[in-house]
Amino acid sequence: MNEVVFTIFESRFHMLDESSENGLNAPKEAYPVTIWFNILVEAVQPVFDKAMKRGFSTVFPITYEPVHNIERFMVKDPFGMVWLVHGY
Repeated sequence: MNEVVFTIFESRFHMLDESSENGLNAPKEAYPVTIWFNILVEAVQPVFDKAMKRGFSTVFPITYEPVHNIERFMVKDPFGMVWLVHGY
C-alpha cells in the first residue's frame, strides 16, 4: 500500500492508494473520478511559496476575489492532486 501522511497548520492528513478489498477504488482511465482539496489559511503567500518550492505547478496564481474579500490560488501537487487555497 502506498500512503502519504502530512500536516498543514496542525491538521493531519492521511491519504492512501487503492484498497479494493475495502471498497476504496482508484480512478480508472475510462472513468477518471478525481477530488480536489479546498484549504483555508491565514496567509496565502507563504503557503504558495512553499508549494512552489516543493514542485507544485500553478493552476491559477494568487488572485483577489472582491466578492468574498479573500485571496486564493490553485495548485497541482506532484501526485496530480489539486489544491484550492483561500486566505482569510
